[in-house]
Amino acid sequence: MTAKRKTNRPARSATSPAGEKRLKPRVKPHRPLETELAALWREVLGHQDISVHDTFVQAGGDSLAAMRITTTIRQRYKVHVPLPTLLPDGTITSLASLIKASAAKGDGKLTPIARVSCDATVPATQGQRDLWTHHQAAPHSAVYSEILPIRLQGPLRTGVLRQCIERLVARHEPLRTALLADGEQLVQRIRREAEPVLAELDLTGLSGEAERNTALAQAMRWAGGRPFDLSAGPHLRAHLIRLAAQDHLLVLSTHRAAMDGWSANVLCEELATLYRSLATGHTPRPDPLRLRFADFAAWQQQQLDEDAFAAELDYWRHNLSGVPEQLLLPTDLPRPQRPSGQGALACTSLPGKLMSQVDALARTTGVTRYMVLLAAFQLLLARYAATDDIVVGTPVSGRTHPDTQRLVGYCSNMLPMRTRIDQNESFADLLARVRTTVLDACAHQGLPFTSLLRGCGIDTRSVTPLIQVALVPEDIYGRTFSLDDHLRGALEYYDLGLAEYDLTLRLMPDPVENGLRIGAEYRTDLFRAATIERLLGHLHTLLASAAARPHAAVADLEPDPDAGPTQLREGFHQPAAGRSGEADRRTT
Repeated sequence: MTAKRKTNRPARSATSPAGEKRLKPRVKPHRPLETELAALWREVLGHQDISVHDTFVQAGGDSLAAMRITTTIRQRYKVHVPLPTLLPDGTITSLASLIKASAAKGDGKLTPIARVSCDATVPATQGQRDLWTHHQAAPHSAVYSEILPIRLQGPLRTGVLRQCIERLVARHEPLRTALLADGEQLVQRIRREAEPVLAELDLTGLSGEAERNTALAQAMRWAGGRPFDLSAGPHLRAHLIRLAAQDHLLVLSTHRAAMDGWSANVLCEELATLYRSLATGHTPRPDPLRLRFADFAAWQQQQLDEDAFAAELDYWRHNLSGVPEQLLLPTDLPRPQRPSGQGALACTSLPGKLMSQVDALARTTGVTRYMVLLAAFQLLLARYAATDDIVVGTPVSGRTHPDTQRLVGYCSNMLPMRTRIDQNESFADLLARVRTTVLDACAHQGLPFTSLLRGCGIDTRSVTPLIQVALVPEDIYGRTFSLDDHLRGALEYYDLGLAEYDLTLRLMPDPVENGLRIGAEYRTDLFRAATIERLLGHLHTLLASAAARPHAAVADLEPDPDAGPTQLREGFHQPAAGRSGEADRRTT
């Protein structure tokens, strides 16, 4: 990863799909607007070699990077650039032309988010209200805890690190904000001061790698796997685990109501900037925040009150018409009435050779790597669940307004990616429909998930309505950055023994092998480890088959050549049709 959050892997534009060198010459941008856009691409995509003829996908772009770029363009140039104009075939040249044309017509004018009174009590967001409801139903569960584990390698000045954490908490109000019921309204109460305590744990005295790994796993669950009291706090916990003289693990943990994945990007960047300044004896002078999280909360509520998301709701009503509200995967164990929240992690790696084939398929079909993986995963789930109507959740930033880019807090949204699979179509045809689904969903991500469900008539009282399986894109993990010339930071991922959904696949870059790591987080009250490991093996086989034969009918792409569709489901506890053991359990 570069310091700008993206994986520092070779650009996928070096060769054509057949492995031949590009026919078009390498042309560096020379006009002012093209030069600015190329700099933006380099910042987000993490590599320097950008030609004005490169398509966004060839340059290594995906849907999340595209959203980041289009949002920045809207903030910088005051024009709206739809995602399909960038994905998959947008180039620096075509993007510059579109911006000029849109600016000339005055398209994309955006009203800044207004600042609200600095009162210490403000209404909660829709997302915070949802999390509060779940917390009230299971106050001792840590399933909605968020952790930011940062590996720090090099000489560390603990006192400077402590100052950095204190300054981050002082700067970002959600890290010191309580959620309280005020009559029928849930409000945020911002504490004016909070002094986070940096708890230290030394594991250097342990002998043997196995003993250290066991102690680290226990320490991680202690640091990040405990529930939070949303009313009383503390709202941020900070732990520093010493692994060796120059090897530490900083673990920042909060409830999700205070931080999401995008916030982790912001905090990592600001931590590095603060440390660099303080370690060299300078006073940090960060740019003022454009707005507070309280401003975002008030703006979002105003949007909901004014029915500003009406067009988005119309899209989702059409897209989710007749959708099955549960994906009933066969399980090893009977589905309990109340999920335990306990989980485990199974991991696998897809080799660089396979991922090169996947990337080549993405280029030839005009999709992103994530879209290929989503299509293959949904096809596999269809085999397991014996249904052709599959919904998989994808988290997105929810920061559709440019003013929210540097905001720490819970703005994230979950998008239901629905695919109806035709067994007679080719995998390439399936990819084309998945591409449309992803781009359309991302273009309609502003409506909060619960409002989306209610507007579509879907019951919201269960813990995981509509989405029981999720696929998390790879650019959320693996960031690296420099805190000074000798201290490097890397955001890592650890198993906390928790699971929010039945199954969540987290895609993580593997820069060493130029492949892809997959972490499968699963509910242990439903599945055994061997089952999830077998599923990951089936995904590998299915993906390889699809990459090698994209024009074959999907019915002919089998995850296990030695087992037919029926055999995939043998030996499982089969759920009753149209019903699961949790169907009646509600969080009221």
